[in-house]
Amino acid sequence: MKKAFRKIVAAAVAVLLSPIAASAGSIYQDCSPCGELCDPCDAVCSKKASLWEVGGWIDAGVYGNQYGQDNEYDGGGSLIGVSGNTDFLQNTRMSGFSANQMWVYAGKKLSKRGWDIGGRVDMAYGTDMLYLQSANLEYDYINATGDDRWGTGDYYLALPQAYGEIGYNNVSVKFGKFLSTFGYESIMSPDRFFYSMCYAYAYRPATQTGVLATWDVNKNLSVFGGWTNGQNQTFENEEDNAFLGGFNWKAGKRVNVGYSIMAGTNENPWLTNSGASEDYLYQSFFVDVKLTKRLNYVFEWTLNNETVTASFGKAHLGAYGINNELFYKLNKHWTFGARFEWMHVYDSAHDTTGASLTSWQDDMIAVTLGLNWKPNDWFTLRPEVRYDVFDEGMPFNVMKSVRLGNYDPKDSQFSGGISAVVHF
Repeated sequence: MKKAFRKIVAAAVAVLLSPIAASAGSIYQDCSPCGELCDPCDAVCSKKASLWEVGGWIDAGVYGNQYGQDNEYDGGGSLIGVSGNTDFLQNTRMSGFSANQMWVYAGKKLSKRGWDIGGRVDMAYGTDMLYLQSANLEYDYINATGDDRWGTGDYYLALPQAYGEIGYNNVSVKFGKFLSTFGYESIMSPDRFFYSMCYAYAYRPATQTGVLATWDVNKNLSVFGGWTNGQNQTFENEEDNAFLGGFNWKAGKRVNVGYSIMAGTNENPWLTNSGASEDYLYQSFFVDVKLTKRLNYVFEWTLNNETVTASFGKAHLGAYGINNELFYKLNKHWTFGARFEWMHVYDSAHDTTGASLTSWQDDMIAVTLGLNWKPNDWFTLRPEVRYDVFDEGMPFNVMKSVRLGNYDPKDSQFSGGISAVVHF
């Protein structure tokens, strides 16, 4: 434990002293009376903020588990999901130091005054990028051999976003690959309080490719809808069509509400080629409430439901659950956060007569406590501790116990770590 603690402290200090921080800054002009970055169309601005944006960040840290289980790899060099801290923690897959995100982006926002064009391209490298790779772009899904990804082992390269945009006043259309509209927590480190991700992120689309129209009804309400080529994949010859829609609503000064839905068919080209078909439905809903000047509460609900129809019969799989997050601002630089989440997952199959072939379900619960320290605009330090427990599954301490010849998987685990995010 002392050795692990020294690694954590050393990593945090190293990132804190990163020379990149010296050049950190924002391309936007501070032109509002309150010292906040203003909207380019804000009438109170004495100067207009630039519509062009270029920047990025580095997110690196250390994460460990109570069993001291390290990463292990299969014959193809890919990380085994139940090794390390397990992939249930999503972005903290490594039991040790990791560069989670080295992210750069460039683009142009729409002016929302008459006709305008814009777009954005994001390129990123790190341990998180496995979750942002899309089929038929960063890897060949249909003919995958296990070694055709942009990367191997722990580190991967991804193109999270590459889209163009055209707009007229308060209506715009986005086309290309973009991050999903689902959920409260963002995969982008600067937009997320906790180092680890919530369970809900694993059961909703991460990226989508298609066309999405947005209508800003007024300054408080935006609605969007369009067509995508399924989840986490780019265009392919197989049929895959999905509707994506939802809204974002600022319901007063203290309440923000978001909802997204995607419904489609034939998500998996392997199923299509084998004569099977798949229908799927994803939904997410969150409410962000500012209870006091210091206290914020977020409630999030997630649903994932898929039905596969094949010659053997039908299979149903999916997940649903809730995520609760509470943030208390201790002072100008420190904020305390707590997250409690529950996710129910299920998988069952029936033959053509309706008789049960397989049936499995599990409940996953996690509690996370963390702090954010922001001494300035370009640096954030995020320590956290986390406890996970499964009702049926035993995904923890699997590979280490196998390697030691004593198969002893666990249904619960304490884990924790610290990361630093440097903006530039």
